Amino acid sequence: MAKAPRRPAGELRERVLRMLQHSKRPLSGFELTDRLGERGKRLHHSQIFRALDQLCRSQIIRKVALTSSYAFGGDTRQVSLLCSACGEIVAVEAEAGFALLDRLAASNRFMVGSYVVEVPGICRKCGDARRPDQDPSQE
Repeated sequence: MAKAPRRPAGELRERVLRMLQHSKRPLSGFELTDRLGERGKRLHHSQIFRALDQLCRSQIIRKVALTSSYAFGGDTRQVSLLCSACGEIVAVEAEAGFALLDRLAASNRFMVGSYVVEVPGICRKCGDARRPDQDPSQE
């Protein structure tokens, strides 16, 4: 029985990266496994998680701790606003806040490795959809 040809090195990592780049919300490793399966052949989740780990270590993507999922962009000095209704994530620059955290850590002789700041809530679109009777002039 002939073995299936091996995929080129880095191909799966590139496919995972493209999928995350085009997604409006973070995706779990298992969602990526399902979506990236090839012509009836299911990928093993360990392959996907290996690719995710490499991309995280390279700071190309980041893990969203609140949902155990992954999002494009590895900047660790951003606040992630995560809509708990639709799952969309918005990365917000917050340099002043991180500068304050840096000063607090330094004054306590603490060395920060990286920051994970995730704020769950409801995005405007989902909030507006939940309140159809709200008068827009009240905002």
